[in-house]
Amino acid sequence: MGGCELRCSACSVELYEGPDGWAAAVPTNGAVLISAYFPQARFEEVRTNAETAYLDCLRTSVPPLYAQIQGARRADRLTGTGDQRNFFR
Repeated sequence: MGGCELRCSACSVELYEGPDGWAAAVPTNGAVLISAYFPQARFEEVRTNAETAYLDCLRTSVPPLYAQIQGARRADRLTGTGDQRNFFR
């Protein structure tokens, strides 16, 4: 796995640090939100091919999670933002 793994058993959140980003798995409404974070400096690169960047982040940061999503059905489209500094929802 990547450099750091954090699991919260009380809330079922998994957070992983990879070589050049982060990935997280968060159960929600019968599905699992799988997110990827990229450094701001990579915005243009990621924006050019978000699908490839997303899957590469999962593959390098969390190989077991990447293996689990092979053949899975995506519930929604990829969304992202290039303005992520101090962004909270």
